[in-house]
Amino acid sequence: MLSQYHNRTDKGGVMYRKAVVGDQKLWPGCGCFVVDGLRLSGVRKGTGILDFDKDHFHERVKNSEAIELIQIPHISYRRKLIRWVIGRLLACQYMFERQYGVKVNLIALCLDTDDALAWVCHNESIEVIALS
Repeated sequence: MLSQYHNRTDKGGVMYRKAVVGDQKLWPGCGCFVVDGLRLSGVRKGTGILDFDKDHFHERVKNSEAIELIQIPHISYRRKLIRWVIGRLLACQYMFERQYGVKVNLIALCLDTDDALAWVCHNESIEVIALS
């Protein structure tokens, strides 16, 4: 689903899969979160989806025009929008913004939506994208 989203948008930039959010220095005793995707727009033109690489990541974040944190529901939920996706995106947003000092856009990719949860996403500024 991440490649399908990446291929249908013209935002450019670099797309990472399985991006790590969190830092033991800021959050002692806590683990890191992993989001399914992270796009840094305006850094450079990306041609594909890269594995997450911490080297020089902080500089790339600071030079990015826009940042997207992307979460996909697990296949066991038939890729339907679920509460877990919303909670994970919100937690990662706050942690990422504290760690890097920049605002992020939240994207929930799914195959099927839920009206009530889509309303919650709207209120929390999470963009829901239903792919077919």
